[in-house]
Amino acid sequence: MPVSRITESVLNDVRKPLLTVAEACEILHIHQNTLRRWNDQGLVKSIRLGPRGDRRFRQEDIVAMMVEQSH
Repeated sequence: MPVSRITESVLNDVRKPLLTVAEACEILHIHQNTLRRWNDQGLVKSIRLGPRGDRRFRQEDIVAMMVEQSH
């Protein structure tokens, strides 16, 4: 797909920051193993990067979990 055809919403998604496991856990006030377990159980979605499969989380997904935890 030519660059000129990429929609603004796709560009916005690319620009949004991804959080490491440690950063996401700091926001949620949980242990890193808890977040990894939730990810393995499908409770929160992650993006896997690199040959090691490092997890990254979208900031808006983590904020949504934080709001859900507060209820």
